[in-house]
Amino acid sequence: VDVDTYVESLIRGNDLSNCRVNRKTTNGVSLVISIDASSSMAGERITTARNLVATLYESVKGVDNVEIRANVWGANSNGMIGMTEINNKTDINQITCNRSYSVTPTHMALEYSGKMLKQMKGAKKMMIMITDGHPNYYVGGYHMSPANYFSTCKKSMVKLRHITDNVNCVVLSKDYEFKYNPVRKLFKSKNIMNVATMNDASEKVIKQFKRMVMSSFV
Repeated sequence: VDVDTYVESLIRGNDLSNCRVNRKTTNGVSLVISIDASSSMAGERITTARNLVATLYESVKGVDNVEIRANVWGANSNGMIGMTEINNKTDINQITCNRSYSVTPTHMALEYSGKMLKQMKGAKKMMIMITDGHPNYYVGGYHMSPANYFSTCKKSMVKLRHITDNVNCVVLSKDYEFKYNPVRKLFKSKNIMNVATMNDASEKVIKQFKRMVMSSFV
């Protein structure tokens, strides 16, 4: 039983049958792609992200022991988080932006991705976040201060790293913007990439994923 999920479900009155951890592992790869769907990702960026996930699914077609899942997320100014799971290729058309969820709840993206990875069978687990904005969140209609919210995100990162240390982030921003983006402090320097366009991000993610898949068969 996943204790964290059990306690959370008990408090919220959710179904407790979804609290089991999948302890059966394989020698394969499990990858979760976590996609920022806040308002600034609308248009070409979210379209390219959708195409990226489709390409990754297609690249492992017929390959055993490689599992890909994704999630798409955003939040509104009341703190309500919208989270959509992409569990197979037919779900890819759900990778879209919703104007009602324009905020960037990075902490929940980290925690939710960890919960998804727990349920996946590959011995090698990897999480890739794709985002273009600064982490931010509202509680009760009030915007959290950057310092307080960054502390929340750090705690979520610690939870995720208990599941895998292979946590990566692709940030879509110009160099001068990236220099001051607090998200870069959440990730190890070797695990964060800054790219100017979504197409560049796609190329980097695909290359990194291919390296991981190949290493799983060594």
